[in-house]
Amino acid sequence: MRPVPIDRRLLLTGLAAALALGCSPAVAQDADPGAIVGTEMMVPQRTVLAYDGRTAWTDAEQALAASFARLRAVAGQLGLNPSGPPIADYTDESETDFAFRAMLPVAVAPTAALPSDVRLVSLPGGAAIRFVHEGSFAELEVTYERIDDYLVARGLEPNRSLEEYRKDPGTPDATLTVDIFIFR
Repeated sequence: MRPVPIDRRLLLTGLAAALALGCSPAVAQDADPGAIVGTEMMVPQRTVLAYDGRTAWTDAEQALAASFARLRAVAGQLGLNPSGPPIADYTDESETDFAFRAMLPVAVAPTAALPSDVRLVSLPGGAAIRFVHEGSFAELEVTYERIDDYLVARGLEPNRSLEEYRKDPGTPDATLTVDIFIFR
């Protein structure tokens, strides 16, 4: 189960305000061995295949894995090659469940019609702080707690976040590498 450890919308607001005042988190690492490193970067705008879903937190890993598989299957049927790893955007959250948008970047727009459950959208880019999670899906909560500590320590609040999966959830060895982008 991956409960929401922080109110990401609240954090994003503070991050935007701090950056507007000229604060720059750049790359930093605290003396705390459990601290997380944030890297400031520009994330490019991307064209993505998108699938919207809703699931219980207890089913999150399987739901995201199935959604990414669905998007890869649609891309394959349309002769499209993914141009990057799959992405998750949590669009609504409660104590028990969440809504999400699973996305798969593609280099070119499809020429054939998309299935009714998949859309082609433009994913905005922008200035962000990238954090890296390496571990199980269940351990993402700990990573978000560390991100929260990082942002609070710097007086930053985010305005949105995305997870980019370098390795899909549900993989047999249960070790993920996820880039978490906190946009300012």
